[in-house]
Amino acid sequence: AMEDLKRLVVETGVTVLALHHTRKPSHQDTGSIFDTFLGSSALAAVPDNLLIFDDRDVTPKLHGRGRLIEEFQFPLRWADPGFEVDEPDAALREKAPLQYQIKTRLRSAGPMSNKELASVFGKSQSGITNATRKLIDSGEVQRGLDGRLRVDE
Repeated sequence: AMEDLKRLVVETGVTVLALHHTRKPSHQDTGSIFDTFLGSSALAAVPDNLLIFDDRDVTPKLHGRGRLIEEFQFPLRWADPGFEVDEPDAALREKAPLQYQIKTRLRSAGPMSNKELASVFGKSQSGITNATRKLIDSGEVQRGLDGRLRVDE
């Protein structure tokens, strides 16, 4: 069935949204959420992008990965009449992706210098300095006495 849909996409250029379900959770699940597709692994191999809504935990999540998107996991919260991304920097992700990446990295790795951040992201130090200056000016990131940047929450 997926091969037929793939052929339709290639021949006509249309976009196809296919909905499927995952298997029931098991205590043996230790791998990726993408390993839970019910049925053939071809179901997960053919599409350009995969999205999985996971409501097994207290916080529902939307997982995504594919040929056209970077892998992601967004926590969700109910905002009648649907879900919205539930993360402190969701707006920053769209508005200023580099600032979002920097703030996320500082939150998870702890204090870092502009030089260290430039190395982590493979960006110029001047580009990182410009982004961190904006984060400092907006109060989202602080510079410690040691000169390193951090997120105080």
